Amino acid sequence: YSTYVEVEHWKEQEKTDVIDILIRVRDRNHKKIILGAQGDLIKKIGTKARGEIEKLLNKKIFLRTHLKISSIDQIMQYKPY
Repeated sequence: YSTYVEVEHWKEQEKTDVIDILIRVRDRNHKKIILGAQGDLIKKIGTKARGEIEKLLNKKIFLRTHLKISSIDQIMQYKPY
């Protein structure tokens, strides 16, 4: 299935950066898969991503993760060629 992750907002602060990311999926079933039962899969995704970003930046971050259903055309416009 098609997914795309984009950074919607990134606010740099002295101690902790705040980052909002949007995960775009193609249909409702894909959204259910990414959410997981009671939201546990998206929580795991966010926790793992936060840890990797913190290692790259050598700084604490607050990561807010959002999930949205988008058409394939909207998703494809973001894919690099």
